[in-house]
Amino acid sequence: MPDDANNQGVAKTTQGGQGGAPSVLTDDHHTRADCALVRRAVREGWNIGPDDKEILKARLRGIIQKTEVTVPSQAGPISVEAPADANAIAAVRVMLAMDQTDQSDTHIAEKYERIDTGKHTEAVKMYESGSDTDAV
Repeated sequence: MPDDANNQGVAKTTQGGQGGAPSVLTDDHHTRADCALVRRAVREGWNIGPDDKEILKARLRGIIQKTEVTVPSQAGPISVEAPADANAIAAVRVMLAMDQTDQSDTHIAEKYERIDTGKHTEAVKMYESGSDTDAV
């Protein structure tokens, strides 16, 4: 079967994850959708490099601190001085997901380090004696 038959509707020029600064979170009109995509990427463990994470975090901070929004109108987009609450909430959710993933990754790294050095990784309950041992 030809390769084109398997990839109908998929542009051959897509760069899916091939580096460069991410273009998400740059268009006010798509902020919530972009936040949902980034949150999904974080939660599902997509490979986001450290440099791209810092760029995304800076953009998310900007969304959270924004005091006006751009809304569409018949005359074209106009700026309205109002907090972008829905966008800010979406950005906060992404930041929380990033923080949760970072904490989880740190915990797993520490656990493997303890295994490598021959130390316990979890508190162990001794059922015979009924006492807990330290996970030192």
